[in-house]
Amino acid sequence: MNHDHLNEIALGKSGRPRKMASIQERHARLTALAYCMEKVPKILEKYWQWFGDETLHIDQRKKFGDTLLAYAIGKPVQPVEGAVESTEKRVITVRWLPPDPNDHSRYHPGIGEEDEPPVIDVDPGGNTG
Repeated sequence: MNHDHLNEIALGKSGRPRKMASIQERHARLTALAYCMEKVPKILEKYWQWFGDETLHIDQRKKFGDTLLAYAIGKPVQPVEGAVESTEKRVITVRWLPPDPNDHSRYHPGIGEEDEPPVIDVDPGGNTG
């Protein structure tokens, strides 16, 4: 396989191409991927042989076993250190229409904003007498 095509692809810090990849560049990447994927069974078989080789030191065998497990079931999730809570308060005001000057309804505060007990109308008809 010709690996010269892989060196021609300019990669950014994240390993991704900096520009839109051409058809030739995509073909080169897919060819390299297919070449590597063909080798995976042989590599895993070799790790399996080394894992079972009792002449090797136990630490080496453990490393090969860990590699096999990582390939088979994936690596465990790593915990993230540090506080993720934010104490910053943000107020977002959304207005669909300007306030109606004829609107005489009562303001209903949100939860925890009550300064006085709510007013309960006993007579829904508005008759007070």
